[in-house]
Amino acid sequence: MLADQQHLVETDTCDEQVSPALRRVLDALNPIPAYVIGRRWNYLAWNTAAEQVLLLSELAVPPYEYNAVWRIFANPMSYRVYNPQWEQVAQKVLAEFRADSARYADEEWFKRLVADLQRVSPEFRAWWPRHDVRGRSDALKDIEHPLVGRLMFEHTTLQVPAMPELKVMIYTPLPETDTLEKLQQLMDHEVVASF
Repeated sequence: MLADQQHLVETDTCDEQVSPALRRVLDALNPIPAYVIGRRWNYLAWNTAAEQVLLLSELAVPPYEYNAVWRIFANPMSYRVYNPQWEQVAQKVLAEFRADSARYADEEWFKRLVADLQRVSPEFRAWWPRHDVRGRSDALKDIEHPLVGRLMFEHTTLQVPAMPELKVMIYTPLPETDTLEKLQQLMDHEVVASF
């Protein structure tokens, strides 16, 4: 795989398009992980650094392989990646998802996703009735990567003015940590192992 190769996911909604210019922005940010999610919280495009850090190929679990909420609750590996803060991360993601998607509560895709999440995740089943909501905010994010260990980021969300339902997520390495060096290792393919 080329270091600057762009990744794009086809979705069943033609209104969620990632422009070529935005794809180039994602590529230019390597080795800083960056990706775009849409209104359904599907990963729509990402750079190579995001694929490496978020294990986008390894954490794919049908039927919602590229849905951020599904990946947190339906894939056991997410517990490991966000350990020991998985519960806080999952509750935050759930509250932000509820806030973002409230206007879609009557749409079939939303009902189907929530029903499937309740079926596969006891935590989702227990927390969804709480109706917690939370707006997006910049935050610190720790990820326990299986190859390079702990990665520490500042997480920033940007909105795409021409398409406000698209959000660009950028994970900037925390200063005074070895995260940037570890990202370079991942990008340079110095660390090779199987999960």
